[in-house]
Amino acid sequence: MPVTKQYLGFIEYPKVVKKSRSKRRKTVRKSRKQRSRSDSIKSCGKGQILRKGYVTKKGVKVSPTCITDLGNLGKAIKNIPVLRKGLLSRFGYHAHLDKEKRHKALKKAIKEYSAGNVVKKLNAIYVLSKNSNPSLAKIYNSDKKWVQDTYKTTRPKSKKKSRRN
Repeated sequence: MPVTKQYLGFIEYPKVVKKSRSKRRKTVRKSRKQRSRSDSIKSCGKGQILRKGYVTKKGVKVSPTCITDLGNLGKAIKNIPVLRKGLLSRFGYHAHLDKEKRHKALKKAIKEYSAGNVVKKLNAIYVLSKNSNPSLAKIYNSDKKWVQDTYKTTRPKSKKKSRRN
């Protein structure tokens, strides 16, 4: 309760200022509402994480909410346009096959797409599966390296000039 000082003659007496019942109830009600909101937000569903609340530059308050979990920090859902379902499997390529059968299927794919495009497709599959299924990602990466070594595919060197000159 706030205390104010009141002068009565020469002696200072503290005067207690009481809040009315209605004001006390309102403050209690507000705090209960705030508690119920924060309790409901703290539990996010499967595959979701709690994003912290923040204030925008314009001063708009954004409350904490649940958002989809995208995995590693700083990593978003990857959008790789080179990859569509069944592009390599229609030639008989599957990661569970043995090495010779996979290489035979990749040779068929190279005849249609070219070695550079097959490398791009294998790299796309590798990137998407390296966190979710690392054992398969190793197979895709080894096949990508095999295609690069066998068909001598290299990336074009950048045309940037060195700073030494």
